[in-house]
Amino acid sequence: FAFEKAPARLLEPGGRLVAVKNRAAFLKRYGAAADARVAGEYDGSLANSGETIELVDDTAGVIRLFAYDDKLPWPESTDGGGFSLLLHSPETAPDHALGASWRASPDFRGAPGGVPAPLTLEMWTALYSVPSGPVELAHDDPDHDGLVNLFEFALGRNPSLADASGALPVPGITEHAGQKYLTVQIRQAASVAPVVLRPAFSGDLQTWSSAPADFVILSEPAPQADGSLIWTVRDAVPLPPSGGRRYFRLIADLNT
Repeated sequence: FAFEKAPARLLEPGGRLVAVKNRAAFLKRYGAAADARVAGEYDGSLANSGETIELVDDTAGVIRLFAYDDKLPWPESTDGGGFSLLLHSPETAPDHALGASWRASPDFRGAPGGVPAPLTLEMWTALYSVPSGPVELAHDDPDHDGLVNLFEFALGRNPSLADASGALPVPGITEHAGQKYLTVQIRQAASVAPVVLRPAFSGDLQTWSSAPADFVILSEPAPQADGSLIWTVRDAVPLPPSGGRRYFRLIADLNT
């Protein structure tokens, strides 16, 4: 595909264009509003099982050269099932050759040129072919990474890929009014309903406090480029000055 033939020649930072196989069929499926994002029609086709992609500039300099695949750690649901490959955090220029840099679109048929809609729990269980019952969601851990499926959904993870380390809340310490407090940064899916996430703090791992008065929200959930949300909370109880500890855990409640 040659972009010099594209009607849209200027792409703003963070902007998106789509090269399509059949413009008429594309607009029939996605609507006339999608026409502004169409760069033109391409020749040939891309294999569902994997192929090499090369993007070059007007001097033939290579911008990106990588091969995608249809096997883990690449998202397997994109292998002809109607879901498209999307980059995690594209603004960070991730390594396109790594399967872990990609995720499946939450929408069947993808979201060409647009921002994908958040996954519902029903869509998520169907996408990854996992049981949707409350008991199974609360106990099943098919990738054996320590995150049950309820947390995999709420934190926006792939239940078939053992990647819990990238999903865990990030602890920190902040100072307020001359005292130090435990803080935690939480990354979650854009939409977690019907799951409710509750931060909880403890001083002895026995008694946990998760009422609104037991923590302070330092930053409200902020959208990220990969579709997730990041927010930060602080313990309402300061760290003991004599070297004692405070503990944190994240609770996921399923409202049915």
